Order: sequence, then structure tokens, then C-alpha cells
Amino acid sequence: MLDYEAVLADATRLPIADRIQLIEAIWDTMPVDSLPPLSEEWIAEIRRRSAEHDSGTVSGVPWEQLKADALRRAKRGPSPILGRFSVGGDGFGDLLG
Repeated sequence: MLDYEAVLADATRLPIADRIQLIEAIWDTMPVDSLPPLSEEWIAEIRRRSAEHDSGTVSGVPWEQLKADALRRAKRGPSPILGRFSVGGDGFGDLLG
């Protein structure tokens, strides 16, 4: 059986689109009851965004559109202005730029 470091090394050599697909596949294997609880900050952010959506201030974007945009931007490469992993520390700075 492969160890974590070997799997990670192999995964990092995959194209971005394949890595995203791998992340989704792994995430889908996680039992719901094994996920860590949300922090108070995340709960507050969820409530804020939900209130904005409910009030009509903002509208949602379908997941497939969001995913397609992220994959298109990933193929373009990191934003020269934002740089890699710069937006919110979430690791998606290059996808959002």
C-alpha cells in the first residue's frame, strides 16, 4: 500500500483539472459524521451569506458554472496580480484571479 507522501507526490504531478477531480472524489468518500464542526466564524459567515441571498441582495451561481470557471482559470495559470494562493489563504487564489 502506498503511503501518504507517495500518494501526495503522485497527485501533485497531475494536471490541475485532474487534481480538482481527485479532491472531489476523495471528499465524496468522507462520512458526514466524520467532518469537524464548523467554527463560530464560519457559522457567522454562512448566516451572513444566507441573509444576503434571502434578501435578494445577491444571487447564487450554479456549481457547474463555478467549477467550469475555476477550471478555465486554472488552465490560464496564476494571476500575475494576485499570485498563487493569495486570496483568503484558502489555496484558490490562482483560481479566483
